[in-house]
Amino acid sequence: MGRQGRIVVPVELRELLGFKEGDRLVARVVDGELRILTFRANLRRIQREIQSEKPADRDLMAEFYAERRRDAAMENDAP
Repeated sequence: MGRQGRIVVPVELRELLGFKEGDRLVARVVDGELRILTFRANLRRIQREIQSEKPADRDLMAEFYAERRRDAAMENDAP
């Protein structure tokens, strides 16, 4: 690590991880480890986590859209 806290990722690791110049990176600490992902890889991780928590017997998006349609109808009926 450099004096200003900069970390250099060796080219072999950048290639393995698919890091490219200009990529937005996300860093987080998990179990005392520093994990660095591209923004897109982090987004996919979050999507997997959300999907695994979704109840199998419910269509949350359909419920959301139905709720929005009800709200819009109430707004249209308001004086």
